Amino acid sequence: MSSQIPLEHVPHPYEVNNKPFYIHKTTQDVQIPTGKLAPLRTLDELKAAVQTTEIYILPIPAKSVNSVLNSLRELLPESHPLQHLRRLVKPSFLPVSVAEKIPPIATTKSAVMYMLVCPTEAIALPGLQSFLSALPVFTEDGAEGPQISIIPVPSCQPISAAQAQEWSEKYWPTVYKRGNPYGPHPAIVENAANKLGRAGEYIQLARSAGAAVADLDIGEPFGCVIVNPETGEVVAAAGDGRCKGDKEWGNPLNHAVMRAVAMVAQKRLETGEEVMPNNPCRPLTELERVYFEAKTTTTTTTITPFELVETAETAENEENGENGEGYLCHNMHVYLSHEPCVMCAMALLHSRVGVVVFGQKVPKTGALMAEGEDGEGTGYGLFWRRELNWKFLCWQWVDELHEKIKEGISV
Repeated sequence: MSSQIPLEHVPHPYEVNNKPFYIHKTTQDVQIPTGKLAPLRTLDELKAAVQTTEIYILPIPAKSVNSVLNSLRELLPESHPLQHLRRLVKPSFLPVSVAEKIPPIATTKSAVMYMLVCPTEAIALPGLQSFLSALPVFTEDGAEGPQISIIPVPSCQPISAAQAQEWSEKYWPTVYKRGNPYGPHPAIVENAANKLGRAGEYIQLARSAGAAVADLDIGEPFGCVIVNPETGEVVAAAGDGRCKGDKEWGNPLNHAVMRAVAMVAQKRLETGEEVMPNNPCRPLTELERVYFEAKTTTTTTTITPFELVETAETAENEENGENGEGYLCHNMHVYLSHEPCVMCAMALLHSRVGVVVFGQKVPKTGALMAEGEDGEGTGYGLFWRRELNWKFLCWQWVDELHEKIKEGISV
């Protein structure tokens, strides 16, 4: 079987890193499609967005706020657990949905504030009612008893100013503290995205790598490109290789990601010895050969812009001075034509890549989207999970070039 792409399939030359590659014959224009980077949300971010808890609220005269707060601290000595929610709110700032559900204020003789008392799980309603009814503010002549209401509120911190605003309008005035305990810090995501100016080029190269193997009936039209972020060099480009045509059995593990990582390993070995003797790493197309034979820097010195989850393994590695040098693709950037499967996503994690950008979502078998089936994903979110000892930043590249995925195919 020839490893050359038929000439009629490569009429449009294009260059990345001063090396030629070719746009697939079905692409009408060699121009890189205009697109945008859409950051993926983590599994914890999605859970935080929908988890609510119930709280007690009540109106009190503004002049009595401090005395009531001091009394509540005696009853509930633990600190206020919902620090992202305003403790005191003027009636005019209540969300419309809340104002419509709670009873009207019994008296308007003085200015009134609504107070967030505590979560309902902290104390039973009869006990709270009894305690508040005994306070001077509710026992003075002509004073009404405490008007306690129960409303749902978000139990987790917001991950953005936009989400805080949304919750303020829907649940209760919410504060965003410019942090994200459920995923990468927004500043890290923004800074990293600003450095991905050539994402469209690399995604198009990954698509071309997939198209090349598909034209030769070697594999499905899925491609992977691994880039050194310090130099912009393409270290490896690989298409899917699990078919190998009608006359030769393929390896079902030869997904594009697995082959690209193997190419990096082979280039780093530099001894002529096979990384995988039973499954030799060989370029299957001319496009793959260009980058496989190119002299590129296969290691990085870049420090990951977010902390690792501290484990015995990471602590031992740091103590031994490895600092990522023993990992095949440490902090490399990976560009994929399609969302990878669980096997490939875990291979990227174990190779300790820094960034992954993929083109097309794969709802049935993709492993990076944290949304479940209703959100067009498997719900794994493997790029950022608390229980894993490595994380990487992840985006989808969104443009007009999308294809229908064959049913049952893992990328």
